[in-house]
Amino acid sequence: MNKFVKIALATTVVAGFAAPASAQLTNSATADSSVSIIVPISITKSTDLLFGTVAKPLTGSGTVAVNATTGTRTVGGGVVGMTSTTGRATFAVTGDTTRAFTATVPASFTLGNGTPGDNITVSLTSDVPAALTAGSATIGVGGSFSLAAAQTVGAYTGSFAVSVAYN
Repeated sequence: MNKFVKIALATTVVAGFAAPASAQLTNSATADSSVSIIVPISITKSTDLLFGTVAKPLTGSGTVAVNATTGTRTVGGGVVGMTSTTGRATFAVTGDTTRAFTATVPASFTLGNGTPGDNITVSLTSDVPAALTAGSATIGVGGSFSLAAAQTVGAYTGSFAVSVAYN
């Protein structure tokens, strides 16, 4: 045999063995995939936190509070509650039916009248359900503050934000 035929025969034999060996080294597996899509959670303010109109104490200090669950205003320590609109802040939460969520309510916020140093710090309380019922829930927010006899008379305003997220 000539040299060319021997080389061609050797190449064919090697190629014949190489292809099956290579195929045996390749393997594969299949993975399944899935996704659950739910309604996004949202929050909107329904009502504001209203302490109403109060008369400050003649001496010392007193308190003003609005209950987070009932919205009832109470006053003490010489503060007099005048007839006026009062109530807790409420927020409407909507989302996926029966899904658990958390709400973030700040511990406090400031009421101001525009004059530096005349601010009132309000401590907040909240009534947050553990989960959505039929895709909705109501968060109640109340608060309280001390009112000193030396507090400047006037209208005070402020705001706070409440956020929600699924667990």
